[in-house]
Amino acid sequence: MFRIVMLVSVTVGLLACSHSPTQNTEFTPPPLHPNTASAYEAERARVMTQAPNSDFTRLRHSFTGTDAYQPWDTTEHEASIAMLNAQEDEDYTLCLRLADAILERNFVSLYGHFGAYACNQGLDHTDQAQFHGWMLKGLMDSITASGDGLSEDSAFIVLSGTEMRAFVRLSGLLMYRQENVFSGPRQLEVVYATDPAVNDDVVWYFDTSFARQKSFAAPSLP
Repeated sequence: MFRIVMLVSVTVGLLACSHSPTQNTEFTPPPLHPNTASAYEAERARVMTQAPNSDFTRLRHSFTGTDAYQPWDTTEHEASIAMLNAQEDEDYTLCLRLADAILERNFVSLYGHFGAYACNQGLDHTDQAQFHGWMLKGLMDSITASGDGLSEDSAFIVLSGTEMRAFVRLSGLLMYRQENVFSGPRQLEVVYATDPAVNDDVVWYFDTSFARQKSFAAPSLP
């Protein structure tokens, strides 16, 4: 198992904003973006050039309208564990190969961009590391902007359980329990985690309703 200390030390330096939310009693969630394949391809083309007007929330939401969106697929999580273990072993070539495979299936994968960032750094591929670091920060900020995570009404909006777990881990928390909650038409997850930096417990709410749009299908990574 990869060391959480190493993971946190990399992400703390990478992410310029804090992902420990404070209560916002007047929180209003951002509008949902069109979830169509054409909208996704247009936004992906924009972020590939690191355009100043890149919209990571539009990128994430529109991804759910593509055939590649498979929120019930567990192979991304399994490949991410192998990737992070390769990073810990300083096998950056294997790490990067796994990261590329993850991103080939899911270009908005948090762990995919984290692995591509960290392992390109290990290989002294500065430009590629900078791009994936920029992508990771944009994707993390997109989730943070969707809510404060402190209540059902202001839950973080995520695309899948895999994205939720990656967001929690890359925020420096260790999840030890989760619960399913239904609030009207919304599907929520309550995550119980520990913040090792302050040795305190954290409870975050996540809206995983996007995943209900898709029936189960689990493609294999290449």
